[in-house]
Amino acid sequence: MAGYPASMGAIAEPDQFRGGLRRRGLVGAASIVVAAALVGCAPVATPVPTLPRCAEPAQTAELPGDFPAIPFPPGTVISGSSEETQAGSETEGAEAVLPLTLPAAKDYYLSRLPEIGLPIRSQTSGTDFAQLEFAGGGLQGELRLGTLVGCDGAVTASVAVTLP
Repeated sequence: MAGYPASMGAIAEPDQFRGGLRRRGLVGAASIVVAAALVGCAPVATPVPTLPRCAEPAQTAELPGDFPAIPFPPGTVISGSSEETQAGSETEGAEAVLPLTLPAAKDYYLSRLPEIGLPIRSQTSGTDFAQLEFAGGGLQGELRLGTLVGCDGAVTASVAVTLP
């Protein structure tokens, strides 16, 4: 390898680079190849799902500041929330519309709730609804999912969580 420019390794004879033109051309070509490879490897952003027009709620709402960290799939629109205190315990509620089918929404929660420490205690489902009860970390909750008649690609969700 003696006689080769250190920056060029063993890719060509040293006298081919006199005048610098070929070196710039080679470095420029290498830069283009590297840039193309990097662009090809860049992660492609997945678009956030949106609700079909038939599922857009008439109003939107914010979750209460102390609402537990119950996950909602991307594209979910919160349509209502509530807070209630009875017999010394507080119940936080949320109503939402999810851009998923009923089976996909049920699968989402069957996997996500246990992942965050809220194992499923019971579940019931039919052709147009699913209900999951979960508990963990001092919380008890219920999630109800329902289809929207005549509106494919969206379901309603009602979550109620009782805090200690």
